[in-house]
Amino acid sequence: MALENSEQKFKVIFENANDGITINEPGGRFLEVNHITCEKLGYSREELLQKKSKDMISSESSKLFIEHMKELYQYGHTVTGSEVACKNGTCSPVELSMSFIEYRGKPAILSIVRDITERKKAEQMLKYERDCAQNYLDIAGTIIVALNAEQKVMLINKKGSELLGFPKEDILGKNWFDAFIPEKYGQATKKSYAQLMSGNVEPVKNFEDFIITKRGEKRIIKWYNSILKDEEGRITGTLSSGEDITERKKVEEEMKVRSAAMASALTAIVIANPEGYITYVNSAFLKLWGYSSEEEVLGRSVRNLGFSEVKATGVINTLFSRGSWAGEFVCRRKDSTEFHVHLSASLVVDEAGKTICIMGSFLDISGHKEAEKMMIEARMRAEDANRAKSNFLASMSHELRTPLNSIIGFADVLRERTFGPLNDRQAKYLNNISISGKHLLKLIDDILDLSRVETGKMELNPKEFSVPKMFEEIKVTLAPLALKRNIKMIWKTEGELKSIRADRTKFKQILYNLIDNAIKFTPENGLIKIDTGVSKENISISVTDSGPGISIADQKKLFEPFTQLGKFESREQPGTGLGLVIVKKYVEMHGGTVRVESRIGAGSKFSFTIPLILE
Repeated sequence: MALENSEQKFKVIFENANDGITINEPGGRFLEVNHITCEKLGYSREELLQKKSKDMISSESSKLFIEHMKELYQYGHTVTGSEVACKNGTCSPVELSMSFIEYRGKPAILSIVRDITERKKAEQMLKYERDCAQNYLDIAGTIIVALNAEQKVMLINKKGSELLGFPKEDILGKNWFDAFIPEKYGQATKKSYAQLMSGNVEPVKNFEDFIITKRGEKRIIKWYNSILKDEEGRITGTLSSGEDITERKKVEEEMKVRSAAMASALTAIVIANPEGYITYVNSAFLKLWGYSSEEEVLGRSVRNLGFSEVKATGVINTLFSRGSWAGEFVCRRKDSTEFHVHLSASLVVDEAGKTICIMGSFLDISGHKEAEKMMIEARMRAEDANRAKSNFLASMSHELRTPLNSIIGFADVLRERTFGPLNDRQAKYLNNISISGKHLLKLIDDILDLSRVETGKMELNPKEFSVPKMFEEIKVTLAPLALKRNIKMIWKTEGELKSIRADRTKFKQILYNLIDNAIKFTPENGLIKIDTGVSKENISISVTDSGPGISIADQKKLFEPFTQLGKFESREQPGTGLGLVIVKKYVEMHGGTVRVESRIGAGSKFSFTIPLILE
């Protein structure tokens, strides 16, 4: 009787339950199903009793179902989610709660089948809303971070994870202050956050702080904070949006440096808007113009700074047409005194090419102008003095040549014993008189030639002549001097050389002076090479000796008048000190150039180049 009552009670519960209930053999065949199960699956009781539980599981859920069956046999109970196949071909999500029971004296499996279709819809809707919210956060241009009371990251958007350099899953759950705040600031900010969570301090809505990225780079973030609270008003965390202002901070620092540099610059600097009204001047500008404060200048037109109105307008027009202008100005200070400046002005444009402002830098060149004036006056005085010197030398040379020619002439006549015999002493003295007189005459001739060049009285007389023939003339004149010291002279010509058009006398003097100079400084048994090259437009001749060579310092003095290298007192080599000076002057008169190459102990090479045809 008690067993009948128990079975009757079970049957009432079995049929009136809100969830589907099934009983099946351990092998899976259904022994009993309630009407809810039949309704949900669309089968009749008789149809289901012919099936096994695995037949009702969708293919997508079969693998998970098998795993939970193993768990059932191991522990005697399991709960799993699954999809069951309905008779109409659809699948319905259910939650299966399975356990072993004894049914009619045999082991069986009792399954509570709960339809979770609405729950799944709610979960999907929740996921959809959550995904939408996450997408909104991810497309936001700022960093979004939510922390809980334990300082752990509960939410971060795409912008935040990209900036930190970690995927979201590596950020979520991490302690924000330990993982993403530089160690130098971490402990202090953790302490402040803990006080905020306890409600002991008022929240700071806006502040700047450092974060550290995966690469170890420090970035400056400007944060905007809000407190998160539960339904009972307790603080549960923070929601923060942040803007990366690292680059802005760098620009601000650079601007501070530039502003400080402009303010302390020694040159006067002025900035005006595109309309030409002053917006900035530095202290050097105020000092140069004699103003005591910026207020006296700001807002004024650049045309009203003591410039010539016409020139100032011209400069501004040039600025807007070319983008820059540089030149000199005469300006007036506040006290109306004038001074000279050099202005460098330019237009400052943005990325689109639009003019932002006009910038000008003024350099006070009053001292330079005064020095320039003094230099011009000094040069004019020096040129006057040089002309006076040259005129004096020319005049004196003429006055000296007449008596000197008489002395040389009478000395030569006496040396020839025209008026009677001479003893040895008389002959020696007359020879000295002749040699010294001719040397002095050569010096006077050189001085006269040099003064003519310097005063512009020396003229060229160009005509065509044979260069090889001139070479022979020079050989005849200088060969005896070379042979006397056993010096070998080698003449070499590259290219076809017949004639040139130049001043024959001066060309001959140029080459004579160079070879004569080489003979003087070449030791006995030495070598002198005269090389001639001809190009389409020029003739180049070089004279190379095997003498002692010339130092770099002395090479700079070679073409200075009356300069002889070596010890002056020893007079080791005769000469006036004007030969190379005249060479340089004559070559330049022909439109040519002179060069020297030399090293101590390696001889010297003097070269000159002049045009083949002198008009």
